[in-house]
Parts: sequence; C-alpha cells; structure tokens
Amino acid sequence: MASGFRIFFIFSVLLTQARLTNASQAYEAGGARPDPAIENALISNEQALAPVRVTWVQKLVSPLSKEELLKALNEKMILLQPETKSVAWDAGKMYVKDRLGSGAEVEYSFDGTVFYMGTPTELLKGRPRPELSKSFNSVRVKKNPNGLLYTLDFFAYSGFRLPSTPRTLSEMKGEHEILWLLRNKAHLASQSEIAGPEGTLRRLVLDAQNQERIEAEQSDIAKLRKIYRDARVPGQVAEEHIRSIEMARQLPAVRTYVFDLDPKTNFAVRAREERYGDQVLCRTRNSAFVEIGGRNIWMPMHSETEFFTYRTRPGFYFASPPFREVIDVQNITGEPLYPTQFVLNYLTPGTEVTDHTAPSGEVFYTIPAGPSELDATLGKVQRQPVSRLNWPVVLIINVLAAVVILFVWLRKARGSVHAKEK
Repeated sequence: MASGFRIFFIFSVLLTQARLTNASQAYEAGGARPDPAIENALISNEQALAPVRVTWVQKLVSPLSKEELLKALNEKMILLQPETKSVAWDAGKMYVKDRLGSGAEVEYSFDGTVFYMGTPTELLKGRPRPELSKSFNSVRVKKNPNGLLYTLDFFAYSGFRLPSTPRTLSEMKGEHEILWLLRNKAHLASQSEIAGPEGTLRRLVLDAQNQERIEAEQSDIAKLRKIYRDARVPGQVAEEHIRSIEMARQLPAVRTYVFDLDPKTNFAVRAREERYGDQVLCRTRNSAFVEIGGRNIWMPMHSETEFFTYRTRPGFYFASPPFREVIDVQNITGEPLYPTQFVLNYLTPGTEVTDHTAPSGEVFYTIPAGPSELDATLGKVQRQPVSRLNWPVVLIINVLAAVVILFVWLRKARGSVHAKEK
C-alpha cells in the first residue's frame, strides 16, 4: 500500500509543480478599506471561527442528463453521487473526512507537525485493507508547498479560507476571504446597501488579479507533459488538460468578487458572486444561519452555488447554469477539540502503514492480529526496498490517482471559486 499512497502524493504535484516562477500580472491594487464596522466584524469572525467541527452533504444537481452534462462541459467523467464531508479545525490543526457515494472513505489530518492520510474502508476493488500514511508536513512543504490536499467547499462558499496545502497548513491560520483578498492586493471597488428578502444587506465589490489566468501563465507545459508521460496518464486526458491551460491564458486579467453581508448575523456572507465585468461565473446563495458556540459567528446550514462556466472550457459561458452544487449541513458545533482528534491511528489487523516519520527513514509494516504483537512488529520493522513493491498494483493506483487528482483540480475551480494560494 505504502506504494499506493506514495503515488497518490506524487500526483498532487500535478497541481502545482509545473509552474514558472514569474508571471505577467497586469493589475494594480488600490488602498480603499471596508467601513470600520464591517472590517472589524470580518476580523472578529476570522478570529472566532475556531474551534469548529462540521459535517455536510454536497451534491451536484443538473437539469441535464449525465450524458448531456458531460458533453456540455467537454468532460469525460463527473461524480454526481452525494459526497459527505466532516471537517474539524482548531488552532492550526485540521481533520478532513471525505465519504464518497460509493461508501469509500478517505481521511486527512494534521496535528501541527505530522500530516496523515488514510483509507479506513476499501478504496479500490481488490484492496480491502485499511491503509495509512504519515509524513512530516515540514518535509512536504519543501517538496511541494502548494499541492492541493483536499477541497473545503462549505467554508469557501461561507467566506472562509482554511488551509488545504502543505504551505498553508504550516502557517496554521484560517482567513476570511474578503480580508485575504485585501491582503493580497485586491481593490475595493465599491460598498453599498442593498435590499434583500432578509432585509438590508451590505454589498462589497472587489477587483482582484485573475488567479485562474495567473495559474495558467505559470504552468510549465513541457514539464507537465513529462509528468503525465512518466505517470502514463492517457494522452487524450493529458492534452485536454493542457489545452484548457492554454485557453485560460487568454482570460481577462481582472476578476470581480461580489459579497452580500448581513448585519443581523455579524456580516456573515449571504451571497457571493465571481464575474468578468457583467458576466457571472458563479453565484452562491447561503441560508438558514446558526450561531457557532455563542461566539457571534454565524454559518449557513444550506448553500447553493450555480456555475456559468467550467474549467475545461475557459472563456465559454452558459446562458443558464448547467449544474449547481447544493450543500446541506448535518451538524455543526463550536465545542472544544482535543489534540488526539487530529491523530490518525489505525489499529485494525491487516492495516498497511507507510511511516515517513520513523527515525530510520521511510518504513512499511502491517498491523498484526493481536495488539500485544504491535510493539514487537514495530521493533522488527525494516526499511523495504523499492524493488520489492508490487508495481502492477502501483500502476493501477497511479492511473486512478491521476484521474482523481485531475477531477479535484477541475472541481476545485469550477469557475475558479477558490483563488490560488500565494
């Protein structure tokens, strides 16, 4: 297994490693700030978010058949089954559990030092054993600082940016999206009052560098082709990805963000949009807000986001959204979290473990049948030569990981909802 996780981690490189160091950024920021009451509330919300634990179900809803949707998006695959996510965040520690509609589960956790990734259930047919990998996040930062680890759509649509890469995990902080944009040279174009069904809202409009275009400009296509070739990614999949990068380089230099904030819930995000001028890229509506832990921070229990563009077709816009993402929160709490909640420790007999934190280096071992045998197993474990790995299995996992990572890459910015990390 250990090999499977190693390959999976290698493929996160596809998201970030093939980038150049300098990109043209035709944009100048201004120095305007939100009204003090709004900015202070956003700072308060940013500071009050942790600790938080939330579980939600997210699904894609489309008026089209699956075949029609794939054709409209110029896509080969799309996951329409509901997906359940559980996330815990506190003081720089992160836990994410992703349960797919098939029942397969993947867990990620960061305890402040070590990053864990595990599959407590069967992820692939023929590989029913639980699998676990451990590595120092500081090492991951050096190897691939901006590799996307997971997506956190609920928080993004609610106006928060939580760590999702080795570098941002190392920084151990979450940020409000508006404050993050302003800290990264966005220009506050306007602020006004608008009337909505919920009463009077405050609208902030910000112009920012188009991170989708910058990311495309930074992509080293020759290097990316080599990564795909070495990983044996199907040629058509690789070329369509590269073609989308080339098209994204022609997108506008500036992207506009619109936030509607509700004073009654301490300026929580009721709605958000991303635009190129008057062209809407995506539109989110949040509702059914609840207060978290008595801390005057409010989060939605329901969220719907419509998409008018898709990353496989940069520069093309739908007259009506071909799909929307619907999120329903099952539970959310601000109760204290404990350090042990951020440590993955699988003890099921047969679990295959890859430990990159062992004093002797990278080691592989299997959890024995009896708990009393574990200490003896760890005492005898030896570093396994790469030549002993089951490479036919690695190849299968390799190709699957490529498809999964590419899907996450596309899904991460179905209209670039999440700006690229700086």
